[in-house]
Amino acid sequence: MDPYVEFAVRLQTVNYFEVSIASLFTYDYLYNLEDEITLIWKENGWGLGKVLFVLVRYIPFAMFPLSLSFALPAYVNVELCAPLFFADIAALLRSEERAED
Repeated sequence: MDPYVEFAVRLQTVNYFEVSIASLFTYDYLYNLEDEITLIWKENGWGLGKVLFVLVRYIPFAMFPLSLSFALPAYVNVELCAPLFFADIAALLRSEERAED
């Protein structure tokens, strides 16, 4: 198989995993929302536990859209698409090199 085709297949697989992880995260969030409201938001005051919970719970909501914006196809011009594509390839190759070590 051509190395470029193999790389494209691997890149598409990574994109599928990113979308599936985002879906699982959303499912987990909705599944635990009732407990979160009962145990976290109905309690008065802000302690260390509540602050840590909010950070861990809601930071991924900022990260997932950014990650998915690179994973999903978008209609952009070539001048913007090409550098993003090569940066994505470089990051993937770097992660594969680290995984092999």
